[in-house]
Amino acid sequence: MRFKAGVAVFLMAGSLVSSATYAEVPEEEREALVNTVREGLASEDVGVRSWAVRAAGLIGEREFRTEFDAGTENAEAAVRIASAWSMLTAGYHERQARELLVTEIVEGDAPTRTVLLTRILPSLDDEHHVAVLEDALEGISDLSALRQVTDHLARFASGHAYEVLDRVDEVPADQRAVYVDSIANAGRPEGCGIAESLIDSRNADLHADGARIAIALNTAECREHLDPLLASTDAGLAQRVGFHLARFGNVDALGRVKDLALNPEMPEDSRMAALTLLRDSAAHLLSFDEISAVVAEDGRSDAFVERAYETMGATQSAEALTYLRGLVDGMFADERMNGLAGIGYSGDGSDVALVQSIVSNPGEEALRMRAARALGNLGGDEAAAHLSAALRRARSESVRGEIIRALARTGSAEAVQPITWELSSRTESAVLAAVEALAEIGDPNVASQIESVATNNRSPIVRWKATVVLATIDEAAGRIRLLQMLDRLPEGWEADVAGLSQPLQDEIDVQLLRHSNPGVRDAALMRVRSRPDGGLAVMREMVVNANNIDIRRQAIATVTAAGDRADAQLFQQLTTDPERSIRFQGYAALAELGDPANAEFFGSYLASADATVKMIATYATLRMHAD
Repeated sequence: MRFKAGVAVFLMAGSLVSSATYAEVPEEEREALVNTVREGLASEDVGVRSWAVRAAGLIGEREFRTEFDAGTENAEAAVRIASAWSMLTAGYHERQARELLVTEIVEGDAPTRTVLLTRILPSLDDEHHVAVLEDALEGISDLSALRQVTDHLARFASGHAYEVLDRVDEVPADQRAVYVDSIANAGRPEGCGIAESLIDSRNADLHADGARIAIALNTAECREHLDPLLASTDAGLAQRVGFHLARFGNVDALGRVKDLALNPEMPEDSRMAALTLLRDSAAHLLSFDEISAVVAEDGRSDAFVERAYETMGATQSAEALTYLRGLVDGMFADERMNGLAGIGYSGDGSDVALVQSIVSNPGEEALRMRAARALGNLGGDEAAAHLSAALRRARSESVRGEIIRALARTGSAEAVQPITWELSSRTESAVLAAVEALAEIGDPNVASQIESVATNNRSPIVRWKATVVLATIDEAAGRIRLLQMLDRLPEGWEADVAGLSQPLQDEIDVQLLRHSNPGVRDAALMRVRSRPDGGLAVMREMVVNANNIDIRRQAIATVTAAGDRADAQLFQQLTTDPERSIRFQGYAALAELGDPANAEFFGSYLASADATVKMIATYATLRMHAD
């Protein structure tokens, strides 16, 4: 693949960063720093000693090599890792050091891998960083450990470190699936290059993986890479790619979707999906004779037949409309239902009168509901007026609910008022239908009426739904109320809030991560960490404001992994935290930034009474000058 050739040249060229040096440290400070390091190396405290070892690596003098060698045999992982890092930084026994870091990644626990991935490896030069990652990925067999590494790289790595993921074509299928999921879920455009390599491979088994990434990323570049797969011998793959590209108007893909829709030997659910796509965006590709053959097929489900007639109506051909009107005027209920399904997608306003007579007249509920849907799909003020009148007369809850939903689809301003009146209904189903309909319309002028439902309705689910809708159409009015309702979340809440603004979703997640119920916190953490960037915005909030220390630690690790020097102030804030372990995480995160702008801050701690803080400050000072 492309990366591998590039890395070969890169590695042959040698390290881009020479062994670290502290030559830029003012002479009067050098002796004090070296003496501090010597004191730290003699400490029995693991934290002090591990930071001292790393600081010694930055100094790079030969006198410390014995300490590095001894450190690699230490019983504490922190000291072993620090020793290996220092050996690589000082250019000493590099192969041995890399092997040690690889072993810690492959065999260590998840917290150890987190430290390695977020703090240790990124602070090495590219040559060592890449070499350790490549060897570690080759040696990992545990899929959960592999996922931790690939998720981190897919979200946070850059340059050659990110391109290590390009080895995806060389691993077994179960491991390849982990790589592919990580790249696809991260959503970064860099993944398109990996998708292209997989799709271009002569190994057909890799094509579906490339498609998975390209479809997930869904950029114009990725869609171009998918084109060759329309001709794949893997029918399922060609179908997935065809559906995806057809939604963006790809002519070849649309042609294949049409062929699928017309093929009676294909699975019904696939054909329904094809008919839906054609109905909504390309019904003109179907002739009346072609779609007539589909609706004439025997043994099809009611849902399939309905979709086929809808697609017939969407063709808007004169033959289709004449045929469908004839069905609506017929004597048999099933034929009339089919005719109404098609008329609803005809776009011909002249059919409104024909359809409304069925909605308004007493008769079979299913027929009236189908007619209501047809009026809603036809749309316009006239359809809305007829539906409003029918709503006043309807007694059946099912019919009323269908009419309310149909009103929302008309796109008419006249639909808002009759739907709003239903908010005061005594029937829960009618109120829910009205709330959902107003959400679809999105008119902020009804916010006060929805707020009244959210406040006063007796049903908890109605109050919840109304509050979500209020926050959707008028965030300022609904935000606080919604946040107040998070103590008792109803089933399916995640789907309800999916349409809210990202800042409000961030606020929701922040509050859930502070929930008193550990199960809710864990679920929220999984939701946040599944975001393409690992939930950085939420995690930044949790660095300071989480009331659970484990969540705080994970948040700090996530923000540290981002390596953004703009987070320095946040890390400095941590150094005053009452919790000692959090303070040390703050010092460590700030030190790993290697930003000279923090020189004054760390300078004030070079004489700290706390040996660990003093040693971190020493390391940070040396690293600023080394960089």
